[in-house]
Amino acid sequence: MTTIANLAGGLAMAMFMALGAGCARDSSTHAPDPIAADTSDAWITTKVRTDLLTRRQLSGSRIYAKTSNGVVTLSGTARNQVEIDRAVADAYKVTGVKSVISTVFVKS
Repeated sequence: MTTIANLAGGLAMAMFMALGAGCARDSSTHAPDPIAADTSDAWITTKVRTDLLTRRQLSGSRIYAKTSNGVVTLSGTARNQVEIDRAVADAYKVTGVKSVISTVFVKS
């Protein structure tokens, strides 16, 4: 009797594991989680904005950042091209940034 019980228990466990494996999420066939993407973009934007605000060399600039799918877009004004280049370089240093688009212009 114990052999039948052990066999039945083993069979049930094998079925459970097989069903669980079939339910595993395969990221290559499913769309990314939009909430996780939004959270990541929000974190990137916050980090870039914080870095821009705390950098002394950019104190006179009005550079703003927004992020979509890891792509940071910088906009606003800077005192010179060096500040724009510095802002772009700083944005690239933030973890998760895929690319940076700058529409920042030098204010006259």
